Amino acid sequence: QVAWGSFFVFVSVYLMEAPRLDMSLHQVGAFMSIMGIGFCISNGLVQPALAERFGMRSLAVAGLALNAATMVACLLLGSAYQAYAAALVAGITVNIAYPSIVTMLSDRVTPERQGWILGMVGSAAAMGGGVSSVISGALGGLGQALPVVLAAALMAGAALAMTVAGSGGTTTAAPD
Repeated sequence: QVAWGSFFVFVSVYLMEAPRLDMSLHQVGAFMSIMGIGFCISNGLVQPALAERFGMRSLAVAGLALNAATMVACLLLGSAYQAYAAALVAGITVNIAYPSIVTMLSDRVTPERQGWILGMVGSAAAMGGGVSSVISGALGGLGQALPVVLAAALMAGAALAMTVAGSGGTTTAAPD
């Protein structure tokens, strides 16, 4: 949540300040809208289709890693159109990871505890948003790219941690 929160909040500042891009407020608004379209495409089509074929851990790791790569790509963009493509990919990849992680957590508790686990996920998301705002806000004063770099590093670290943590345990299998 800290990684995504840092990216989501500060990518707009980066896009408007990056010398190669110098995107307008209107263009950044389009970027954010396209990212939202990616959320919808992923949650409605991509993630459910992938969940039928792959385990949740695999989807979570792939989504986190691809999202980190997309964050790095945002630092290398040369045009608004490239930014729009990156926005779509970012929206899709984060929403391959997030529902997969929530499913993994939900699968670990009994049906009676589902409300509790979802409440904990919501609380963690809110706390992650606050933490990312504080840390990235401080870093943003040092350079507009730093919060995006931090977000990419944290997202890649989450993918690595989930890979290592899952290497010796069981994973949630795809349905038959």
